[in-house]
Amino acid sequence: MDRIIRVDLVAMASSRSFPVALARAWLAEVIAPDELAVAERQRFEVALTELITNLVQHTAPTPETFRLRCQVRKREVRVLLTARCHSFADAQAFRAELQAREPDEHDPFAESGRGLMMVRHYFPDARYTPPPRPGGDECYELSLRH
Repeated sequence: MDRIIRVDLVAMASSRSFPVALARAWLAEVIAPDELAVAERQRFEVALTELITNLVQHTAPTPETFRLRCQVRKREVRVLLTARCHSFADAQAFRAELQAREPDEHDPFAESGRGLMMVRHYFPDARYTPPPRPGGDECYELSLRH
């Protein structure tokens, strides 16, 4: 069964805690507690938080709307995050960036630069689809078999 929700960011995008609140609220609304274990739900929360944070902080203009789509199947949960922006040239550039991220051993107190590393840790098969045309939506896909 697919559940679709569209989230409007305009009012909350300036809040530092916005991506965390969004990920938790959205997952609580679309995935029943008995459909996903707590640890699995937290994996989605962390990855969505990091992706949304990257989009809010590192794209210009900042997307005004994110679309989150969840597909819950008997043995798989798949989440699609789309936004009207353009973060990477293509899927290969995303994979290269995802694989290139390693913890900064020289600065253990750094407060940024670890988001894609966490996405890779929890979802090594995360996928990215660039906008099909200028001004179109890009898409991130996170999939978990359980």
